[in-house]
Amino acid sequence: MGEHEKVEWAKVIWARTNIPRHAIVNWVFIQHKLPTKIRLNKYYHQEDTTCHLCKTAIEDEQHLFFNCDYAKDVWREIKQWWNLTPQEMHKARGTKGEKQITSAIVLAAINHIWSARNHALFRSIHTPTRQTVTQIKEQVIHRILYLNTISRKIIHCIDSILKLYRKKGDL
Repeated sequence: MGEHEKVEWAKVIWARTNIPRHAIVNWVFIQHKLPTKIRLNKYYHQEDTTCHLCKTAIEDEQHLFFNCDYAKDVWREIKQWWNLTPQEMHKARGTKGEKQITSAIVLAAINHIWSARNHALFRSIHTPTRQTVTQIKEQVIHRILYLNTISRKIIHCIDSILKLYRKKGDL
């Protein structure tokens, strides 16, 4: 087939702790191929390129996932829970398991922000940030608990993630 260039972030995206559908959205995101309004505008003229979540700026990837007020609220709540922002992901400290959980949280957040955007755009449904963050937490915790039933490699991380979940009053 030929030589393929090894991509250093592929291991992060396709890590076992990540939920597969989150990995797919993030794989497209990391390649800058998500059909944001500004990207679609290159191929088909868009009357409205404004972000559907905040309605204040042009919708490109940087805005949608990091600068949009909706995204900022999601990341703020995640930082209160797991104490890490996506920009700090590469500096994640801790065990290998904790780094994998960090990756799973970031991928889940990007997936859920994209989902909230699509619900707002195509269904005219506004998903509250609190609901988005709760879904992120629940999905990551369920994934970690599921993986623990298969392999006990990340058992030491379960206590810390569950403790944080209960501490914030989400259970």
